[in-house]
Amino acid sequence: MTDDAANSIDDQDVNLSPVDHDKAQRRVLTARFLIAFFLILLLVSFWMSQKVPYYSFAPGPTQGANSLVVIPAAQRHAHKGQIYFTTVSQSNGRILRFQYFWGKLFDHDIDFQNAKQIENGNRQIINQTCLTPNQFDAESWSDSEKTAVSIALRRLNKTVHIPEDGALIAGLRTNSPSEGKLKPCDEIIAIDNQPTKSRDEVISLVRKHKPGESVSVTVKAIGSSVERKAEIVTTANQEGQAQLGVVVTPKTVNVASDPSVRFKNADIGGPSAGLAFALDVLNSLSASDLTGGHQIAITGEIHDNGTVGGLEGFAKRHFRFPIKEFIYFWFPPIT
Repeated sequence: MTDDAANSIDDQDVNLSPVDHDKAQRRVLTARFLIAFFLILLLVSFWMSQKVPYYSFAPGPTQGANSLVVIPAAQRHAHKGQIYFTTVSQSNGRILRFQYFWGKLFDHDIDFQNAKQIENGNRQIINQTCLTPNQFDAESWSDSEKTAVSIALRRLNKTVHIPEDGALIAGLRTNSPSEGKLKPCDEIIAIDNQPTKSRDEVISLVRKHKPGESVSVTVKAIGSSVERKAEIVTTANQEGQAQLGVVVTPKTVNVASDPSVRFKNADIGGPSAGLAFALDVLNSLSASDLTGGHQIAITGEIHDNGTVGGLEGFAKRHFRFPIKEFIYFWFPPIT
C-alpha cells in the first residue's frame, strides 16, 4: 500500500472506528514489511549467487583400476586382489558465494583454494591459455595414462613405443619471453627453420642454445595454413637450460605396446591416478598377485623415471571409501 493510500486512510479517520483504524494501519505496516523483506531477500539472493575467487575440492568416488584397464584376455592374469584409485572432486570453475559459505559452515570435507593459484600460479601459466583448469587436468590425466603404461611395461621388459605428433602451445608461463609473440594454441612447426614433428624435437632444438640467445620459432594457428615467425630471446629454466617460456603439449599421442594396453574413457582429471594404473597394469600382466589377495586403495602421481610425486596437504583428507573393504591405503608423502 502506498503513502498516498495511507494518507487517505488518515483523512478518513472520522469515518473509521478505532478497531478499523488499527486494522488499516496494520495492513499498511504489513505491506511495507513484506515489500522490504522481499527486496532484502532479492538482494541477498543476488549477492549469494555471485562467483567468488575460489575452487572447491571434495572427496570423490573410489573406483577399481582393473575395470578401466583393457588388456587382451589371453595375456591378462586374474587375481583375487584388486587395486582401486581414489579421486578428488574439483569444481568446474569458480564457485558461488552460497557454495562457499555452505562448505565453510556445514560441510567440513570441502576445501577451498584460491582461483588464481589454480588458474595461474600452480601451473605457472598466465591467463593467456587455451586450456581451462579442467582441460589442463584432462591433459595431465592423458599424460598419466601414457606414463603408467610405459613404466609398467618397461618394468616387465615388454615393448612400448609412444610416438608424439606435433607440438602445441598450451599456454605461456609467467614472465615468458614469448609473451606478445607466441599465442596459446599455436602449433610450433619449426625451430631455426628446422621442421619439428614433436614436443621433444622442439625442446631439443631450443636447448642447443644458451640462455639469452635468440631462437627463430615458426608457428601456425590451429586450423590455419598461415605461418608466421617470431624471434624469441630465451631464458634459463631451473636446470639452467634455454627455454621459450611456453608450455608445449603434443597435438596427438598414440601408445603402441605389446601386449596392447588401453584405457576406457572415464571422467578423470589430473595425474593422481597414475600410480594406481601403473600398478594395476603391472599386476594384470604378472603371474604373481602383487596385492597379496587384498583390496588396496592407492593415490599418487607417477613420473617418467618411476618416482612418485608427493600428495598436496589440502588433499590428504579428501578420500572417501568404505574403509572396511580395504586392508591398505597407499599414498605418497604429504607435501
